Amino acid sequence: MRHRAGTALLAILLAASAPIRSQTTGPSYRVVDVAVEGNRVTSATLILGVASITKGTTLTSAVVQEAMHRLWGLGIFSDVSIEAEEVPGGLKVYIIVKELPKLTALEFEGNKKLKDRELRDKLGLGIGGYISPYLMTAKAQQIRDLYAEKGYFRTEVTPELVWSADSTEAKLVFHIREKSKVKVEKVVLTGNVRVPAEALIKKMRNRKRGFLKSSDFAQDQYEEDLKKVIDEYHKRGFIDAYLVSDSFTIDTLRNRMTIYLQVYEGPRYYFGQATFTGNDVLSGEFLRSRLKFEPGEVFDSEKYEESLTEIYTAYQEIGYLHVRVTDERETVNDSIINISYDIVEGVPSHVRLVNIVGNTKTTDFVIRRELSLFPGQVFS
Repeated sequence: MRHRAGTALLAILLAASAPIRSQTTGPSYRVVDVAVEGNRVTSATLILGVASITKGTTLTSAVVQEAMHRLWGLGIFSDVSIEAEEVPGGLKVYIIVKELPKLTALEFEGNKKLKDRELRDKLGLGIGGYISPYLMTAKAQQIRDLYAEKGYFRTEVTPELVWSADSTEAKLVFHIREKSKVKVEKVVLTGNVRVPAEALIKKMRNRKRGFLKSSDFAQDQYEEDLKKVIDEYHKRGFIDAYLVSDSFTIDTLRNRMTIYLQVYEGPRYYFGQATFTGNDVLSGEFLRSRLKFEPGEVFDSEKYEESLTEIYTAYQEIGYLHVRVTDERETVNDSIINISYDIVEGVPSHVRLVNIVGNTKTTDFVIRRELSLFPGQVFS
């Protein structure tokens, strides 16, 4: 690019925030001409229209900054600059751009664990779009993240542009070194007091499988593992238990992972008495017999949920399909949980019509005589 003796003038303009002085107080420095340089694919008309610097404009720092902002906003340039030089009557402005290449193809080399199609679908890079260094870096990291989800934490991804002859287009190639999966060597659990760490860790998929055998880390099952640890606490009566923190470290030399879990255990709870209100059709004694727990047992959240399902099932078996059950828990003596079930039974549902379709060899009559439900009966 040739040197312009007047470019220092533009630097002064960018440093100033006030409008350019009028002719009555000094030089006016108004725009008398605008030129576009560096564009190969993008039309000069588009660039001039976006920049909005035209003949007769008074150039200010705000005008230049806004023009730069709009041109960068197009997302099609790797570099944008605006220069100016003094000419008779004012300034000649040069808008200088360097275009990003258009993507002509997307290829992957070295990938075996993830197929080309899967990578293309996940990256979402459209052929014909502009490709920038930032986008290349971001997509390379996205590929690393995809591999990490499958336990390949040490995967190396290097993007490369293969340019066309005129440098207006390029093929993007991701060179991938998958390396081996990281293995879980140890799970360190802290915060547990009454439940042995081993009883909790053995519920996890991601753990050491034996004295000499480690397990490949499965990122997609990690969140489920954390839930299993807390679910085990809830089944053992520690219903206030929760995960305080989780993290892991990787020994990159040995390709081994250590998972760190910290839990809050809390007190242990026990089932108390169960009471029922609003039930007329089914007695409290019958409903109590459907519960999966007895007073004095350790409060098991799984049994608690199963008991609620049993109440609904008991009503549905006699046609009360729209029954509503509200369950409330009350803690007494710091560790006993009494449960009250408030029931709105509603009315039983009846069979209105029985339709038989699809039978080509057996008549409706033969099928109907085998049914135990008929129109007008209570649905069961």
